[in-house]
Amino acid sequence: LTFLMGGMLLYDRVLETSPADGKKYFGWAIGSGMAFGFSLSVNYSMATTFVPVCLAFVIHSVRQHREHWRRILLCILVVIAGFATGYAIPCAILWPYIEHEELFRQVIYHQQGFRESAFSFRFLLMPVKYAGAPFVLLGAIGVWRMAVSRRPFEIFVLVQLGLMVLGYCRSVLPYPRVYLPLCLPLLFGCAAAIQFIWVSLNESRQQRIL
Repeated sequence: LTFLMGGMLLYDRVLETSPADGKKYFGWAIGSGMAFGFSLSVNYSMATTFVPVCLAFVIHSVRQHREHWRRILLCILVVIAGFATGYAIPCAILWPYIEHEELFRQVIYHQQGFRESAFSFRFLLMPVKYAGAPFVLLGAIGVWRMAVSRRPFEIFVLVQLGLMVLGYCRSVLPYPRVYLPLCLPLLFGCAAAIQFIWVSLNESRQQRIL
C-alpha cells in the first residue's frame, strides 16, 4: 500500500507537468512506474491499479497536450519500463528463496475465483472490518467531493475505484489481504473529505450548512 501511494503521488506529478518539460516529465513517469512495479512484486493483487493508471494517463494527456503526442507515447513506454524495472529488482534478489510451486498455485487459485464466481458484495465489508466505519464514511464523502471537483488526478482515483469495484463484485476471493487495494482510493477520499470539512469550518457561510 505504501508503494502504491508513492506511485500515485508521483503519477500526480506526471499529470501536472507539461510534456514540454522533458526531464521532469520523464523523471516523474519512471519513478511512478517503478513504485507500481515494487508494489506488484509485494502483492499481485496490486495489479488492479496499473491498467487504470495507463488509461487515465492516455486520456488526460491526449486532451491536454495533443501537440506533444510523440512525447506522450514515449512517456507511456517510460512508465511501463519503470514498472518492469521496479517489479524485476525485488524478484531478482528474492528469486532463489521463492517457493515457486506454491506461488503459482495461489495465482491459479485466484484466477479461478475471478472466472467461476458470481456477483459478490464481500468487498463492501472488508474496508469496514479492517479500517473501521469512520474511514469508509470519510472516504465516501471524499469520493463525492472528487466527483464534484474533477481534477485530473481525482478523476483517475474515481476510475481506479470503479474498476476495482467491478472486479471485486465479480469475484469471491478467499484471502482478506487481496482486498487491500480498495483502501488506496478511499485513503485519498479521506484526504479530500478532511480538506472539505476543514474549509467548511473556516468559512462562516458554510458553518450553518455543515
